[in-house]
Amino acid sequence: MNDYVLLGRGDQLTSLPRTQWEQHLALVPQHSKSRLAFMSAAHQQVRYLVVKELPRTGEPLSPEFIARSLELPMAQVETILDELEQNLFFLARDRRGDVTWAFPVTVDKTPHRVSLHTGERLYGACAEDVMAVPFVQGHLRNETISAEIKTECAHCQQLIHMTVDSESKYALHTSDAQPLVFEPHINWETFTEPNITHAY
Repeated sequence: MNDYVLLGRGDQLTSLPRTQWEQHLALVPQHSKSRLAFMSAAHQQVRYLVVKELPRTGEPLSPEFIARSLELPMAQVETILDELEQNLFFLARDRRGDVTWAFPVTVDKTPHRVSLHTGERLYGACAEDVMAVPFVQGHLRNETISAEIKTECAHCQQLIHMTVDSESKYALHTSDAQPLVFEPHINWETFTEPNITHAY
């Protein structure tokens, strides 16, 4: 196991000691708690529904579909979708207002493809997203999920082919690839795009 991880800053890669990265990860629950503070039970329902349904439908999800599926008033669903999108890390919509991305899945075609053992095929906004798909889907469905992932390195565009399951076990099918953490540096204070799906 490597004792470092890689961080992307602009077009440069720098290494960070694994212990320092693990200290950073230990603070995630604290940061997540404040980021999730705005969410009600209905926000969570909408979030979980779109994450589960995007792979099943393979198409953008309309507010009408969400409202009907959850038996929520349309006006409430529209407000929730606005708030989830404004908070950047939950979902993104197309020009019609249909949900196309909900971490970690998207129906928009990207270089980051994932095929679940259940037959569903979809994409991630980045390689990090597709790596999280089996874990997130396994948790939401309460079952073991396995996924075949075909992606490419954001730094050098090398193709990577692997399988990952919801227990975080993986097997590489690209002999000269080595999975490392790559975190693009984004200045969130000056970020102005409507959502994060193309920021990476």
